[in-house]
Amino acid sequence: MSRPVPTALRATGTALAALTLTALLAGPAAADALPFGIDRNGDGVVDLLEAKDFRARVVRTMDLDGNGQVTRAEAIESSGGLDKVNPEKTDTSADFKAMDADNDEIVTLEEAQALAEKRFGKLDKNHDGKVGPDEYKLPGF
Repeated sequence: MSRPVPTALRATGTALAALTLTALLAGPAAADALPFGIDRNGDGVVDLLEAKDFRARVVRTMDLDGNGQVTRAEAIESSGGLDKVNPEKTDTSADFKAMDADNDEIVTLEEAQALAEKRFGKLDKNHDGKVGPDEYKLPGF
């Protein structure tokens, strides 16, 4: 039995899903700027801590029952149904699969942050410990 999802949490999940959809629909043009909310200190670049923090916020948003883990059902529900609206452009399943390193159908904070670290390493082309708008490419962190 699942708990009812508070309106504020559902709105946060829907907002996060909408930001993801916007980035996905933007395609290559998204490389010209960092996605909203990842650069927490506003210095114009993303460091590894900010990338991992982003993934932690994703997990907290998707974790609808508050148990510290995200199931595939929670990921889909927290997306606000955007997968059903445009499954070709909003693939919660692909992002979930990328985070679920051990393929157990549950995403933990550690798995999500490991994905951020892996993707950060690929994006940081000049190895300065920062990803700027010129280095950022989808799927991002």
